[in-house]
Amino acid sequence: MKKTRLVPIIIAAFCLISTAAFAKSAPMTFKDNGTLRKDIESGKSIMFVCPHPDDEVFIAGTIALVGGDKGIFCYICCLGSLDNVRRENVDIPSRIKAIRWLDKTYLKDYLFLDNNFKVITPKIANEMKKQVAYIIEQKKPDIIITFSPSGYDGNKNRSITSRVVTDIYHLLSYQPKLYFVINFDQELSFKAREYRKYPPTDIIDLNTYSEKLGKTLWIAKLEIWDRYSDSVPVIMNVMARKARLENNDHKEYFMKAR
Repeated sequence: MKKTRLVPIIIAAFCLISTAAFAKSAPMTFKDNGTLRKDIESGKSIMFVCPHPDDEVFIAGTIALVGGDKGIFCYICCLGSLDNVRRENVDIPSRIKAIRWLDKTYLKDYLFLDNNFKVITPKIANEMKKQVAYIIEQKKPDIIITFSPSGYDGNKNRSITSRVVTDIYHLLSYQPKLYFVINFDQELSFKAREYRKYPPTDIIDLNTYSEKLGKTLWIAKLEIWDRYSDSVPVIMNVMARKARLENNDHKEYFMKAR
């Protein structure tokens, strides 16, 4: 009798486990509000604030859209310097060559704040706030993009950079649009944890064809990655698996913060 009663319970439990497993494996989809694209269309300049001199590879498709297709002033504000990457034992001349190529092709300017750090300390962060506020006030970008507070898969320097930008935001003399870049790129081998806490509100579709560039934004992104593949370890690994890249969803994800 007891066994008979247990059968429905076991079946119900199995169904719940199966449903949970299916829900967990189901692909996550997000509604694209189109706000970032509208802001890009109506703006004159955009600035990406990052701690490391290669973080721009994470939004390479958006940089191609802004600086290449739309011809809008595109700035990168790097809190560090090339000294930050010397300890990675990478080819510094290749990194400089890639940055200069990106600057010439897509950017208005690549701005180094030349802080030398391994991990950003509270003291360095406070100094950075003054520097970043000064640069933003000087360049007056209509849109600012930085990393999400999670730090793009938990990177501490990127997390602190996000805090630096958000802390000074309310002190600025004007109110630019502020977006977080959200890690959702399968080919970068990240776990994409932050989209659970910071769900994307805006998506840049890199399959968009640009008449000005003569290629899709996805192809432009791959070309930027290829330029950096001699000096950025994570991109080296991606380009070594080039045949798998078509499995990528060809999108970049953002969350509007302000």
